[in-house]
Order: sequence, then structure tokens, then C-alpha cells
Amino acid sequence: ALASRVPLLVTAEEHNILGGLGAAVCEEAGAMGAGARVVRCGVPDVFSKVADYPDQLERFGLSARGLADAVLQGLGK
Repeated sequence: ALASRVPLLVTAEEHNILGGLGAAVCEEAGAMGAGARVVRCGVPDVFSKVADYPDQLERFGLSARGLADAVLQGLGK
């Protein structure tokens, strides 16, 4: 129901986005015919380099700044 009342849905997950929360949200929003755009934040289907946790969050856009940027971009700002 929320997807029909808002312009943007954003999901964030600390793992591969394929088959994850974002995929499920896209599937349900599409099945409902909701007009909300979905932005999925997470790890793309790539091999990751070994790094500290904060560095990984930054690399994949999952830091606070990265998520805020994804929301602004999703809203066209």
C-alpha cells in the first residue's frame, strides 16, 4: 500500500542485491502496479576486494552519505 502513496522506495542491504530485499520489493511493487520508483542499494554481483567493513560500506554506497546520495538521485535532485 505504501508503494502507491510515495514516489520512491529505497532498499539497503549489506549483501548481493540479486534475489534480496530490493528484488522482492520490486516484484511486489510491480505486481501491485504501484507508481513508486525503487532504488536498490547493496552489493552488485561482483567479487569484492578484502577491506575493512567501513571501507566496504563506502565502496558499495552503503555509508550514510552513499545512501543519502541514492535517495537524492532517486528523487531527481
